[in-house]
Amino acid sequence: PRTKRSSSEVAASLSVEDALLRELRNFRDRTARKNKWKKYMVLQNAVIQRIVDIRPITLHELGSIKGVGDSKVDRFGSDILSILERYRD
Repeated sequence: PRTKRSSSEVAASLSVEDALLRELRNFRDRTARKNKWKKYMVLQNAVIQRIVDIRPITLHELGSIKGVGDSKVDRFGSDILSILERYRD
């Protein structure tokens, strides 16, 4: 059963989610700049949101997210998972 969370717990989880979103977007922006690509060629905002919502642990789980294909897993998967690791409970 789901337990009711206090407003401070909700705020804390929202701030962690916001920080993770910000960090993944920063990663996307840095990667795009470095490769002289458009940001959406690295990860679209909707894909970043799905990654935050699902929080995959393995490359296989990451690759199963809509918008993250094999080439993105190969290129960016380890970096994305290491960012997610820092935000694990």
